[in-house]
Amino acid sequence: MTPPKLGDLLLSHGLLDATRLEAALADQRAFGGKLGRTLVDLGYITDEQLMLTLADQLGLTTVDLDAAEPDPER
Repeated sequence: MTPPKLGDLLLSHGLLDATRLEAALADQRAFGGKLGRTLVDLGYITDEQLMLTLADQLGLTTVDLDAAEPDPER
């Protein structure tokens, strides 16, 4: 099964609207690069929103290393 497209996930999560997605896709076609990086560079989403959405797209969990407590026994 093919994972959902990044743009579709951002739309469904309410992090992006269709107008901004189309603008970012046009920018990506013109200048190349990854859609996620383009969206962040344009200021449409944050790095954190991109990371969380990519993790969701790939079925991965994320860890906040600032909040994680290391196990002293390891």
